[in-house]
Amino acid sequence: MIACTQCGKMIVRSNISKHLATHNPDRPKKSCSHCKKTFKDSQLLNVHINSHHTFERKYECDVCGVAYLRPNSLREHKLSRHSVEARYECKDCGMKFSNFSKKRHHYIAEHTTARPFACQYCDKTYKFKCDLTVHTRTHTGEKPFSCDICKKTFSKSYNVVIHKKSHHS
Repeated sequence: MIACTQCGKMIVRSNISKHLATHNPDRPKKSCSHCKKTFKDSQLLNVHINSHHTFERKYECDVCGVAYLRPNSLREHKLSRHSVEARYECKDCGMKFSNFSKKRHHYIAEHTTARPFACQYCDKTYKFKCDLTVHTRTHTGEKPFSCDICKKTFSKSYNVVIHKKSHHS
C-alpha cells in the first residue's frame, strides 16, 4: 500500500494509476444507458446499473446467506453482523460498537435527555419512536401480531414468540 500524492489515501500499489486518474477533472465520464447518470469509472457504473436497473448480480454473505446488490453493502453487513471488531466508539464514554446504528442507539439512550416522541393520548414522552409506537397501543388496543397456530393477537411481537412456546408441548 502506498499513499496517494493527491489526497493521501492509502491505495494498493497495483491500483495507484487507476486511483490517480480519479483526480483528473478532464477524465472522460461513463454514462448509464438506462438513466444517463454519469460516473467517474466503469466499476461504479456497473454497480449502479446492477443495483438500480438490472438486479442481475447479487453479493451473498458466506456466513448467513443474505444477498445484497452492492459489494459495499455486503462488506458493511459482514463488519456489523459477523465481526467482533468494534470500530465505532462513543465519544462520551468510550464504549465500542460493531456498527454505527448500535453506537447511535447507545448514545441517545445513555447520553441524551431529549424525548422528542410524545403520546397524543397522555403526557408520556419517549427517546425512540418505536417505544412510542408500543405505548400508543395501550391506548388504541391495536394488536398487530398474531399466533399462526391459534390466531391469538398481541401488541408486541416478542409476546407472540413467548406465547408460541405454550403450543410446543
